[in-house]
Amino acid sequence: MPFVVLAAAFGLLAQAGLPPAPAVATDATDAPRADYRIRAGDEIEVRLFYHPDLLQVITVRPDGMISFPLIDDQRADGRTPRELARQIERELARELQNSQTSVQVKRFAQQRVYVGGEVANAGVLPLSAPMTTMQAIMQAGGFRRTARINRVAVIRTVAAQKTEILLVNLDMPKRGQPQVMNDLELQALDVVFVPKSRIASVNDFVEQYVTRLVPIQYILGVQFYPLGIPLAREP
Repeated sequence: MPFVVLAAAFGLLAQAGLPPAPAVATDATDAPRADYRIRAGDEIEVRLFYHPDLLQVITVRPDGMISFPLIDDQRADGRTPRELARQIERELARELQNSQTSVQVKRFAQQRVYVGGEVANAGVLPLSAPMTTMQAIMQAGGFRRTARINRVAVIRTVAAQKTEILLVNLDMPKRGQPQVMNDLELQALDVVFVPKSRIASVNDFVEQYVTRLVPIQYILGVQFYPLGIPLAREP
């Protein structure tokens, strides 16, 4: 079931026509979070405590791999600096004594998020400061009238080849109702997808498959729907 949901989500994203963005390296003004995951274009420093001559500053290749002396190429993409350090340490232990290793991100590829679906201007946004889902949508021109704002999907890579979908309700509560909006702070490479509302989907169906075949009639201002198909109401 999760695979079907994920595949459907990526199919919708493909229809949104999100353009690619170049991975331009920028200086890291703050240390990356402990759970930051290295990705292609990042520049990392690999240091061995007892072998300073093996110090390397490496740019992660587009395929997510890095090269380091004495061992085979290693996958860096999708791993935290600590995970990569332990991985290199294990490999070097076959060749060296005291192979304790540290990995530090020196420069990272330009941070960005993607916004698509029922927004005014789908595309790529730079993530130069903390940004929430709502803020990203506002920067993309805001919601279209056909947006379903209580089921916004944030698609996030949480590990190498592992993705999760987070549903965010951005609908403002009605007067007298408790606050239920759960805006989410975005991370680099998150994809924000705003789906169509159910009423918009039904209207599309009526427009494409009914109206063009049997025109809707207007009599004294009353709209009659062929085949008894009314417009659906948003729950």
